[in-house]
Amino acid sequence: MAGSAVGKMTTNIQNATAGCSPAIAVPKAEAARWTPAAVGSPSAQTQLTPVVPCDDYESLPTNNVAIHMAAGAIAGIAEHTVMYPLDCIKTRMQSMLVTPARTGVTLALRDMVRAEGFRAPFRGIGVVVCGAGPGHALYFACYEKLKARYEDRTQYKAFVHGASGAVATLLHDAFMNPVDGQ
Repeated sequence: MAGSAVGKMTTNIQNATAGCSPAIAVPKAEAARWTPAAVGSPSAQTQLTPVVPCDDYESLPTNNVAIHMAAGAIAGIAEHTVMYPLDCIKTRMQSMLVTPARTGVTLALRDMVRAEGFRAPFRGIGVVVCGAGPGHALYFACYEKLKARYEDRTQYKAFVHGASGAVATLLHDAFMNPVDGQ
């Protein structure tokens, strides 16, 4: 009895994962709680069939370079826009000749805004954003392309991911360093 319920659940999950609907999908880590050993009773297994383990990221189209480039550009622009004011404060604090005893990020930001206005931490962000979009687009596209190309050729997937990341980082940095120097 227990074997047939587990087999039925496995068949239902296999059939349902073909369509992998986000409305009923759960992350793989969450789906591990619904294994036969975790739930215990065969009757509970048949009640859990609507929950489909599905990894949303891995179900995205992986061969489309334009999607990877768009995702990279959006992520890069968002990251640099959020972090630019902190980077600006960090640079100013590092370039101070005399550091006051009680200088922190909050005090430096307050002093900068009081002396130069609200837009001071964002001064020069345009150049960084213009470089961040293409730089991160190249990073995402290069990483995903190399990973897809070499992942199936070896059993050392972690090495492929690391090497893909290293090559993508070199390409990204070669593009971004001239932009950062402006």
